[in-house]
Amino acid sequence: MDIDEEIALLSRSRLFRDCDADDLEVLAYTAVPVSFTPGETIIHQNIVADHAYYVFAGQVRLQIAGGQLPQGFAEMGDSLLLGVVSAIAGRATPWNVVALDEVQALSWPVEDLRRFLLRVPAVSVFLLEHLTGQMVDHMNALFAAQAEGSKQD
Repeated sequence: MDIDEEIALLSRSRLFRDCDADDLEVLAYTAVPVSFTPGETIIHQNIVADHAYYVFAGQVRLQIAGGQLPQGFAEMGDSLLLGVVSAIAGRATPWNVVALDEVQALSWPVEDLRRFLLRVPAVSVFLLEHLTGQMVDHMNALFAAQAEGSKQD
């Protein structure tokens, strides 16, 4: 994938579509295309992520050692940004992120993504809104699964 293809890919995503051409070029220039095979761990549980990933093709599953996450919570499709919270906050990820099928992504070292977010505040705000929404959705899924489990007891 060349830089023009990366720019086109990023400009089609909800997260980056409002960026101007210069900002997308900076982001694309620092991105590294990566792929993961089915079953491969992309992000490891209990480790602080050192890269963030924009998944543009494929599906992933969240897995925790010795436990099971609710179905709606655990599987996610493409157009994902993975590892951002862990990477930026410097906190360990509470689960493994595993490829369910062939996953294609762009990867950035944490510091490159951090510099970009400081340069383009609109993306930072959108990312904050997006991540907050995801966290609320995940919490609702967990609460619903706990409530369902309580009904069965």
